[in-house]
Amino acid sequence: MSNLVTSLLRSKNLGIGLSAKSVILLMGDIASDDGQGIWASKGTMARELETTERTVQRQISALESAGFIEEVGKRRHRNGFTVEYRICLSVVSSCPNAGGIPVADRHSTPDGVSPQPPTGCHPTD
Repeated sequence: MSNLVTSLLRSKNLGIGLSAKSVILLMGDIASDDGQGIWASKGTMARELETTERTVQRQISALESAGFIEEVGKRRHRNGFTVEYRICLSVVSSCPNAGGIPVADRHSTPDGVSPQPPTGCHPTD
């Protein structure tokens, strides 16, 4: 599981739409920090994303065509094999930043100082 890859994916505007972004975010969560080691079955990904296996297949094909992921091999298991993928981090890194506050800066103030911890009181009390 890689928070680094997931954070990178979240911070970039990939221009691939909601379904494909959901699939690559799940893949990023599964990946190691170098973007490799993604070998969850499409059925497992579909269940986790609450969609169909066919949708996952289409989105993976679109991600491959766009150059964001690539097939690196196959892993055998009791039902046959699962395709192993890697996320092409250099391609993702070259995408423009998504608008808003960068992921790394979401919990700090503009002067770089972390905000005070919550007091447990509602501000209108």
